[in-house]
Formats: sequence, structure tokens, C-alpha cells
Amino acid sequence: MSASSPEDGARWKEAALPAEALPGLTDTHCHLNSEAFAQDLEQVLLRARRSGVVRMLVPGVDLASSQAAVELAGRVEEVFAAVGVHPHSASELNSGALSRLRTLAQTGKVVAVGEIGLDFSRDFPGRGVQRESFQEQLDLAGDLDLPIVVHVRDSVEETLRTLEDWAQSRHLRAVRGVFHAYGGSQEIADFAGHWGLFLGIGGIITYPKADGLRERMRTAGPDGRTPMERALLETDAPYLPPQGHRGQRNEPALVASVADQVARELGLPIDRVVEITRGNAQRVFDWE
Repeated sequence: MSASSPEDGARWKEAALPAEALPGLTDTHCHLNSEAFAQDLEQVLLRARRSGVVRMLVPGVDLASSQAAVELAGRVEEVFAAVGVHPHSASELNSGALSRLRTLAQTGKVVAVGEIGLDFSRDFPGRGVQRESFQEQLDLAGDLDLPIVVHVRDSVEETLRTLEDWAQSRHLRAVRGVFHAYGGSQEIADFAGHWGLFLGIGGIITYPKADGLRERMRTAGPDGRTPMERALLETDAPYLPPQGHRGQRNEPALVASVADQVARELGLPIDRVVEITRGNAQRVFDWE
């Protein structure tokens, strides 16, 4: 989930749909449980299918949205759910809420714990509350052997330290999960390469000022691998729409624009980008 919101009432224009579908597309982070989709969700899902989207992961940001994600996954074949409490809602994660989250995490088509993490871009809730919420949900994911969907904003150093300490405390050799909304941080890319996490690539890669992210996608890290080898496609809908759609509500069909930009930057056929990222998503979420 992004801190910025789409403009009220702005909607995707039907003419923006790609001329041909890209079968196999995955959107590994879309908030279809958001109020932004309450009026036209069926049309949004139809446009996603027409664009070739075959899997969508809907994360929770609090208990209510986690419940909604589980219910949506139960109704829609292409949708899977993650359950979790976002750092902005960390103060709600008391013992009763954590117990409820544990129950939800073992329900139906739940394939991850998220969206969880640390966000120090604002003062509320307090950092101590965020740290406790993050730690408890990491432990929940570890107990249930589920991957994690990590939100990190203005907190890279502490987020990575927390993840490393948690992994070592559980004697893990790798951490299954994804850094949501990857923006090009070298530290995150190196950490992901070392610990086996994936990087969520969304509309940010299409922005004019995202030269650093585009360059990072082409550059091998210390392990000799490029971030593309650990990339997942995502939209963060209704937030962070690709260039050319900014000011509109984002939605899963626009993940095709993200795939197109990645293909252009790396000089790869777009169907190869779709194939790689679909396979990566399968390895993280085990949803086929």
C-alpha cells in the first residue's frame, strides 16, 4: 500500500487496454479489497482477465481488509489472499487481533502474511508499536511456514536488521517473501539476493525519475544475479499507477504496462518477462 492515493473518481479508460492479452501475467500486490473498487470490481476483474492476468494476490492492511481478502479469494478463482496488519495500523494488533489473524492465515486460499513491515515516514503509530507488530507477524509467518510481504519506507536499515535477526533466530538459510514496491535500494537488492527474497516491481519503474531503479534492474549484485531474476510484477492498485495513467486509479490490468517497461529496459521479449515473473511468483506463493 502506498502513502499516496489516486484522485477521486478517476477511472481507467477502456481504450487503455492492450491490443493483445499477455497470458500468464501475475499481479502479486493489488488491494482489490479497497473501497476504491467497491462499485465496479467485476469490471476490474474482467479487464484484468482480458489483459492476460491469471493470478492476483490481495493483501490485508488490517483485520477487516484481511477478512475481505480471504472472502474475495473464496469467490474469485484468480485471486489469492495475504493477511496482515500494515505498519500504519500496527496499534490494532493486540493479543485478540493476533489470534484472529492466525485463524485467518490458516483459511482457504491464504498464501502469505502481509502487508507487514516498518514505515517511519510519519510519527503515528510509534516506532515501538510498529516493531512489536512486525515481529509478531514475522513469528506468525514462521510458525505457519508462510512467505511474507514486506512494506519498507524510511526504515531500510532497521527492517533489514529485524529480518536478519528473525531469520537467524529461527536458523533459516533463506527467507521466503517479497519486498513490496521495490524502489531501487542497493541495500535491499543485496539483502534479497543473500536471503532469497524477491522484489516487487510496479508502476514506479515507469516514472521519469526512476532511473536508479531501471539501472539497478540491469546490474548484477554480489551474488552475480540481476534483480530481474528475483522480480515479481505488481500494481499496488489502486495506488502507484504507471506513467501515462497517473492521476487515475490503478488496477491489475495495468500490470501489463509494468511488464512492458521491464522488457524494454532489459531488452527481453515481453513474453519472457511474463514467464520469468510468473515462475518467480509460483516459487514464492506456491499457488498453482
